[in-house]
Amino acid sequence: MIWDYNSHQQICRRNFFKFAAAAMPLRACGLVVMTLPSQGRCRQFEQPFCSQRLTKALGEKATKVWPGPLMMDIERLKEEQLAAARKVITTDEHGELKTFGGCDCAYVNNTVIAAIVVCDDKFKIIEKQTIAVENDFPYMPGLLYYREGKAIKEAFSKLKNKPDVLLVDGNGILHPLRCGLASQLGVELDQPTIGVAKTRLLGEEDEAGNIKVGKDIIGAEFKAKEHAKPIYISVGHRVSLETAMEVVQKTTKPPHKLPEPLHLAHRLADKARKEMEKAARKVNEKA
Repeated sequence: MIWDYNSHQQICRRNFFKFAAAAMPLRACGLVVMTLPSQGRCRQFEQPFCSQRLTKALGEKATKVWPGPLMMDIERLKEEQLAAARKVITTDEHGELKTFGGCDCAYVNNTVIAAIVVCDDKFKIIEKQTIAVENDFPYMPGLLYYREGKAIKEAFSKLKNKPDVLLVDGNGILHPLRCGLASQLGVELDQPTIGVAKTRLLGEEDEAGNIKVGKDIIGAEFKAKEHAKPIYISVGHRVSLETAMEVVQKTTKPPHKLPEPLHLAHRLADKARKEMEKAARKVNEKA
């Protein structure tokens, strides 16, 4: 069993990975990992979190609560994000936008499947690439780059036709450190990017649909049609918010709520996931 001292609630074992952020010792979030052996006693661990300390503290009753190497210096990752945030360009520094890319990821256990689709302004697919990369970094709000970034960058490197702008399934500067997946990718790739997220990490929405933190506008809400669930648009890199909204509006085809390049990338990633799962089942049947 895993316990969150911050909320004083038990985290169900089967939901451990779903609530991975609550199972990592993030000082900034006030979260501490607790593991209960058979007697139900708990122990507290501070950063940095690693399996060796856990095993030493609990002895033979220790439970392995994370796959792969567990030493994760969260503060160092946040420093990397802050450094990248200082390099983010929030104005239009690009040529004419004629081609549009979308990237999305799917998962099979610890395998991250990244899919990128590049299409023209008529949504005709120019090129598509997928790649599968092993990565046991857990899902943690605000640190999506460290889960999906490697796979997306490898898929992007395979493209012969780079898009004029890349729409990313994740936040840009609409992020506590002003550097979400879309921004970090944009800086790393020196590529104009736009963040398109299904959830809002922070901020308040004003009457015009802008998302503000204090007086700063860091994103905007977008609905493909009336009564549709909103998505949240933000600057990734080398694109202004105004241009980002124009691109999203231009590339959205109802009834799809996502821009078409992202919708196509999502379908491609999902297809690759199903094929990988099917292949794994065949192997298991033979074994």
